[in-house]
Amino acid sequence: MYGSFVTSKGSHIVPRLLSQPPNAATTTIATSDDGGATLVWAQTLDDGRIGVSVAERSYGELAWSVPPSGTSIVSIPVLFANDPRVVRNGAGDTLVSWYQSTGDTPLRVYASLRPAGQASFATPSPEETLSPSYLGAEGLDGLFLGDARPAISERGEAVVFWTQPDGHGASALYFADTNVGGDGWRRPASDVDAFTSDGGVASDPVVAFGQEGHLFVAWRRTLPASQRIELAARNPNGVWVLDGRSPHVLAEAPTLGPPAMVVVDGRALLTWQVAHKVVRTAFIDPSAISQLDVQDLSRPSGGGIVGDPVVAANLSGHALVAWVEDGHVEAKRWSPAR
Repeated sequence: MYGSFVTSKGSHIVPRLLSQPPNAATTTIATSDDGGATLVWAQTLDDGRIGVSVAERSYGELAWSVPPSGTSIVSIPVLFANDPRVVRNGAGDTLVSWYQSTGDTPLRVYASLRPAGQASFATPSPEETLSPSYLGAEGLDGLFLGDARPAISERGEAVVFWTQPDGHGASALYFADTNVGGDGWRRPASDVDAFTSDGGVASDPVVAFGQEGHLFVAWRRTLPASQRIELAARNPNGVWVLDGRSPHVLAEAPTLGPPAMVVVDGRALLTWQVAHKVVRTAFIDPSAISQLDVQDLSRPSGGGIVGDPVVAANLSGHALVAWVEDGHVEAKRWSPAR
């Protein structure tokens, strides 16, 4: 695994090797207003186990802080850690999440929250899982725990959402939350404490905080005859104005792609593809969630294959959605309304 960056003057810094032998994969990176960057990946150890490794770079520094050895991992050093994700806020508080088995249990979700200024990430104990146990064997009915997605607010609120079997032939969305410097994670007591309602298969959650503390969560739900994109939202006071059991249905069609989301200018910008033919976006204003600004970006008569869109935004309020259509990369850019 290599890391590099571009300076404010546009100069590319020579990439540096960050990982250790024998292998590294599944990288995600987070940057923040303080100029810092955190990169996480799945590190294969010499004995074949896989753990979560972390490298960081502070603003103004050319060097990355890297794991001193191939055994320097954040995850529990048992079996295989999967799909590591990382987020940072402007102060530098950093949250890493992943899922893994500890040997005698099904897959479980774990996280490590490091406050700004703290030197290193703590490795949780096997008992400090965020996810509850659930009925049935792993993979029963083709369902697995996964999709662990973290988010952290500018006020230090931290959440992790994930999907797991509900024990009744379906898959639901669950979450745990805490605060930087708080008393620990609030987590589901059992598999009946799902965030979403019964029925169907919930997957592909996306989670983001707004600058003022609004929390937006969207996911795809697969039903016997259709798929939906559903949305929940929590206000800065911690009240769910749209909860997971009564979400807003943004779209329903026989085939929908997974959602992607950022928060820009205080609004959530959500995008997905419909039947590999249309890229659709929705702006969600937290003060008027039911009044959605929905747009189709791809050519409705194009007839070509449309790929899953990606979305990004910066602190100035500019946003960009990009996708592949008819073999070409297309994009739509928004500028701040003010």
